[in-house]
Amino acid sequence: MEICLVKKTPVANQYSGLTLFTGVARMMRPVKNLTYDTVEMIGTFEQSYMDICIIAEEAHKGVI
Repeated sequence: MEICLVKKTPVANQYSGLTLFTGVARMMRPVKNLTYDTVEMIGTFEQSYMDICIIAEEAHKGVI
């Protein structure tokens, strides 16, 4: 299950709310969490709110 919270902001944004995705055909991809050295599976909705780099050298220190 993918759980996404979109908070209400003072500027234009996606419609705020809590969204639960449970479909078996959801696109998921593995990403490596450089902070904890673990692999996480993330969904398409979640990717737009994350800082994801292709190689470790692209990561910005302190960005979580």
